Amino acid sequence: MSWATNYALENIAERGDISADLISDNVIVLKADNKPDVMAYISDAHSIEYNSAGAMAASHPEIDFVCGYRKNCIWHGDAITYLKSQSIGWGSFGTLTSALLDGDANLAEHKVFRFAARAIRQMGGITFEREYDRVIKVTNNYGKNKRIAFAEDYDPTADVVRKIWEKFGPVDVICNINPNGRPTSGAHSAAEELGTKILKLGETMSVISKR
Repeated sequence: MSWATNYALENIAERGDISADLISDNVIVLKADNKPDVMAYISDAHSIEYNSAGAMAASHPEIDFVCGYRKNCIWHGDAITYLKSQSIGWGSFGTLTSALLDGDANLAEHKVFRFAARAIRQMGGITFEREYDRVIKVTNNYGKNKRIAFAEDYDPTADVVRKIWEKFGPVDVICNINPNGRPTSGAHSAAEELGTKILKLGETMSVISKR
């Protein structure tokens, strides 16, 4: 059992609304009153790629959810696509516990990025490709392509902008998806220096739609 699975069990034990049992290795079953049980694989990986996602699913075909326990765990797009094709939910520990209580663990996706990704995906006249949990490519009806990174920080700084660029490469837009957030002046300056923009979700959707 990894440290992540141990922490997950400890955190659940401190709650009164849900419970969990260790099944084997890093697989646990979560329970809540009047909700379907959820079998979850708890991963301590820094990133979850296609091969690792496939290995988790193959080792325990009955799992409902794969949890990336580390706060900054990065999910690769092909891993997300694979898990969704197998009706396996994916995301953070907070996503897992919320999905248990909502009764939709098999369909759940990372709660931090879910709203923004869904809003863009449901726009008319675009194609949507997920490179990572927080990086997407979209093409509109006019053939215009945009590579967009999500920044969940409350007030993104210049350092946030540069780290996104260093980790994921050039993007056309950095989208601040925190509804109450406001990018700092330093973030705007850093984005301009890099030849990109940092925008809110509504502004990002307007950019996507342009000719």
